[in-house]
Amino acid sequence: MSSVNINAGGLFNISNRWLKLTASNPITATGTFTTTGSTVEYNGTSGQTISTSGITYSKLRINNASGTGLANNVTVNDSLIIQLGTLDLSGRVLTISPSGSLLESPGNVVKGTSGYLTTTRTINAPSSLNVGGFGAILTTASNLGSTVINRGHTVQTGGSIRRYYDITPANNSGLNATLKFKYDNSELNLRPEAALKLFKSTNSGVNWTNMGGTVNTSLNEITLSGLSSFSRWTADSSGVNAVINFAIQGYYNPSTNRLNMEDTVRIYLRQISLPYSIVDSTITLLDSALLKAACVFPNVGTGTYYIQIKHRNALETWSKIEVSLTLPEAH
Repeated sequence: MSSVNINAGGLFNISNRWLKLTASNPITATGTFTTTGSTVEYNGTSGQTISTSGITYSKLRINNASGTGLANNVTVNDSLIIQLGTLDLSGRVLTISPSGSLLESPGNVVKGTSGYLTTTRTINAPSSLNVGGFGAILTTASNLGSTVINRGHTVQTGGSIRRYYDITPANNSGLNATLKFKYDNSELNLRPEAALKLFKSTNSGVNWTNMGGTVNTSLNEITLSGLSSFSRWTADSSGVNAVINFAIQGYYNPSTNRLNMEDTVRIYLRQISLPYSIVDSTITLLDSALLKAACVFPNVGTGTYYIQIKHRNALETWSKIEVSLTLPEAH
């Protein structure tokens, strides 16, 4: 369907059915909209607003490459499935029930500069438990009791990635817990992925402590053990000291001024006189929208260099002229 209008006194019962909608904000429900066991899919070809007034979803499915956004706060009782595209929280709160779950895939995720996902459930001695599918994976021998998990995408530390978790269990001391923090490449916010560390705040993001952790870039996760308690967590790359602006021609789409995909590159800084020796190097991700790569060069400061860029599927390229690298940004 394109849209549905349920008038006052009317009943639209889609229990255990699958309803696909193509319009933006397509559901007007002044009557009764019964969704038990059903799937409501947004599969338009242009951006769609998710209808929320008078609606509790059972399964909410996003299948729109152009993206979707919330009109207001909403509850999902069963599952939120991001099949294709993104769901922008648009400053709203999306609640997933204690038995519900979030299903995402790389690049097809919930996002938003404000707003958050939330779920509350009783957790006892979790072992590698991905609570609600949010991406905060918990392990501890302790019973956490009633636990609230919030996931937001607001930048936290002044330079964090675009994801954070608030983890608030009833029992929150002496846990000896392990946190595995999942993220998506689209959330890296120009942070060099290999240098990511976990940061903790006990006062809702006012102050932060670098807690470390081990990053696995192939699995997009950071693991930290031996935690006595949980609180707010984000990830950041301390030591970023250069942002280099460039594009890979074969990936570049001039009509959108974007790359068709993100990929990793190796960047070298070389001396400006023979034999042009390597001063430092780094492997980093080239952002497909911003056409920028954040770099960690621990062995250099402001100076003049040649920049050499290597990519697995493109010609090796050097800067045509000497570049005065005035950190933190070079072009």
